[in-house]
Amino acid sequence: MTHVKLLVLCVAALGLVAAAPSVSRALASRSGGVTCPAMGACPYTATLAAQDEAPAIRWRAATDTEKKAATAAVEGQLKAFKADDYAAAEKFQHSALRQGVRSPAEFRKMMKSAYPQVVNYKKVTFGAISASAVTKGVPVGDGEHVEVPATLLGEDGITVRMVYTLVKEQGEYRVAGVEGGQPTRVPIREVA
Repeated sequence: MTHVKLLVLCVAALGLVAAAPSVSRALASRSGGVTCPAMGACPYTATLAAQDEAPAIRWRAATDTEKKAATAAVEGQLKAFKADDYAAAEKFQHSALRQGVRSPAEFRKMMKSAYPQVVNYKKVTFGAISASAVTKGVPVGDGEHVEVPATLLGEDGITVRMVYTLVKEQGEYRVAGVEGGQPTRVPIREVA
């Protein structure tokens, strides 16, 4: 059985779930539910299951052109968040995710409550970017998907790590999913 990443954006603050349909079958998971930063265990979260025979996407190092285009999309969305322009930020989302958001005001509310370090970032750095490679049996083209690891320092001094998954749509990369983005919580215990 093949286990691959699940691309789901759980907009729990709005009671919505959206997944990019072009990637849901190939990038689904049987690993269980998703924890939502806004609500914890989210009653609205859907898990998409890949069929047993579905092969996983193979990844390769992204080309310079892919890296430039993918980081430009992520940075464009981050700058729109910082400028409090959620209509502009939505334009960097994959169309399937945009359909799940009722308005820029609701998008703003969800992002500010669930991802404060993302919308109020001070600095972003990117890790090694991967791109999809042609894989027999997977309906994903070469370079159609990219994964962009990012580390963001929030204005509050808190650092968060995340991995953006972007999918080409009308020739441009659009955000199809994000994994992470929440501060690591360290349990507090008393020392005698």
